[in-house]
Amino acid sequence: MQSEFYSLEGASQLINTARLVSERFNPSLSIDGVILSMYSDRSLVSRQIAQQIHEHFKDKVFKTTLPRSVRVAEAPSYGRPVTVHSPECAATKAFEALTDEILRLYI
Repeated sequence: MQSEFYSLEGASQLINTARLVSERFNPSLSIDGVILSMYSDRSLVSRQIAQQIHEHFKDKVFKTTLPRSVRVAEAPSYGRPVTVHSPECAATKAFEALTDEILRLYI
């Protein structure tokens, strides 16, 4: 979820859709976690939204957050993932940490 206001509204709609799909078609469907993206600890709005996301989703929120990053935004225009475009940037480090965190859930 982006750390912006409308993401919260979209999340509630997504949760309702997942619940309906689970009830009608796929009882094993579940949401394993929430990733907070485009986060900036310098932005009051980002911090407030992050707090609300943690209050609502509790232990479903991954500890790793993905920062707002110019490098992430520009990488597609070069036809490369950010991990190749800018391997030492903070966003790349965050993606690597998130990958490790997700893998720990399933391995």
